Amino acid sequence: REFDSHQYAKAIDWYQRSLKRGSSPNDMWENIAKSWYNLGVDAAQRGDYAGAVYDEQHAHIALQNAGDGPAESGGP
Repeated sequence: REFDSHQYAKAIDWYQRSLKRGSSPNDMWENIAKSWYNLGVDAAQRGDYAGAVYDEQHAHIALQNAGDGPAESGGP
């Protein structure tokens, strides 16, 4: 809901709660990455380029976490 209404920071909070409650880690991290990316786009459109870089870095970290699932890391 929050993502669709462009409330990306709130969406990140929801996705993180869902992670703690056992939702699919890869899906949640991918959604977190998309939210951070969109926060960065919004920041850049406002002229907040430092904020955009910060958000982009967090999106990248979230994508790395999405790739750490058992199927991709060779784990059990």
